[in-house]
Amino acid sequence: MQPTVYRPNLRPVPPRRAARFVPAAAGAALVLGVAATAVLAARYEANAAAAVPARVLDVTARDYAFDVADTVPAGRTLVRLHNAGPELHHVILLRIDGGRHLGDLFEAVKAPNAKPPAWVHDVGGPNAPAPGAVSQGAVTLEPGTYAMVCFIPSKDGTPHVMKGMAKEITVVATSRASASRAAFAELNAPDATITLDDYSFTFDKPLAAGHRTIRVRNVATQAHELFVMRLAPGKTVKDVMAWIATQDGPPPGTPMGGTTGIPQNGSNDIVVDVTAGEYALLCFYPDAKDGQEHVKHGMFKQISVK
Repeated sequence: MQPTVYRPNLRPVPPRRAARFVPAAAGAALVLGVAATAVLAARYEANAAAAVPARVLDVTARDYAFDVADTVPAGRTLVRLHNAGPELHHVILLRIDGGRHLGDLFEAVKAPNAKPPAWVHDVGGPNAPAPGAVSQGAVTLEPGTYAMVCFIPSKDGTPHVMKGMAKEITVVATSRASASRAAFAELNAPDATITLDDYSFTFDKPLAAGHRTIRVRNVATQAHELFVMRLAPGKTVKDVMAWIATQDGPPPGTPMGGTTGIPQNGSNDIVVDVTAGEYALLCFYPDAKDGQEHVKHGMFKQISVK
């Protein structure tokens, strides 16, 4: 039996999860989640209350690196993740405070039982689309230093971050950034809101087919993620769970993104083209109490879109 693989200060990824179409879930193993402040959460909600322009940050994920600008402007940002790998990739953004850098983060968490540093803060980011596809997530970036990482494991069980899939970026005040080089997108007000809690996904209204902006907010006292899979005809969320347990054959649907780990009181918006059909929503984040993936606590849901 393959031994459990450890990342620096990350909870282990079970070897059965280390497959080509493991749904964004290694991001669920991220233990560096620190709750966003109420001030930042309130600011985000105020900024996102209506349609606003958002700078576009294009990220190309390859096996195993991110192609992305070293310096980006602060503010509302639509992160577009282009998966150019044959493997799945996602974007986890972490703000690093106190004048520290990516190297300091890795040094701080290199011991298996090290505590997550208080100067690292979850921001979120787009969850994994299928290879060759794109997922989009809107975040608010404060000026500072950030780490962009991917924790999805390869078939050999090694998380991508251990293969070099980590990059430091600097977010600067807009007056210091070259606005002329920044593309903009009109980010619509949310068509629906999904609330994450222990251990549930709750919609404020039914989701209809179309080009949708969906707000994802976390009201739990621990971090949660949202992974979205469009189910193949005749498949159900139970098929997704069974496939995750055995990983025999092709996955029962198409990964469509979602959001990586959102801390307490945090929010991300996702922009997605939704077609009629069945969808599975899942959270693989490890539980704060027992370390079990949240899907094992029942945090999965199937919805119908018409």
